[in-house]
Amino acid sequence: MATRKINSYRKGYKLELLARDYYRQKGCFVIRQAKSSFPDLIVISPNKHILFVECKWNGKLSKEEFERAQELKPFFDEFIVFSRRKKETK
Repeated sequence: MATRKINSYRKGYKLELLARDYYRQKGCFVIRQAKSSFPDLIVISPNKHILFVECKWNGKLSKEEFERAQELKPFFDEFIVFSRRKKETK
């Protein structure tokens, strides 16, 4: 079971780095939060929009994560779920 958790962590970590690089290439300033914080990335775009980015391998937020995103709504302009397939605005 420990191996499964490590592999899950590695997949998530790699997806976070992919998302980080994606936004950096677009000229954004990116902060990656440590220790599985929510959201995974805080992104400031060149036009000063604040994006909160949560990286999900399956592209879906849990009910708890969705509720947390709603609580944080005053602090971001856009909430994005970045997955291996696509990025979606929530």
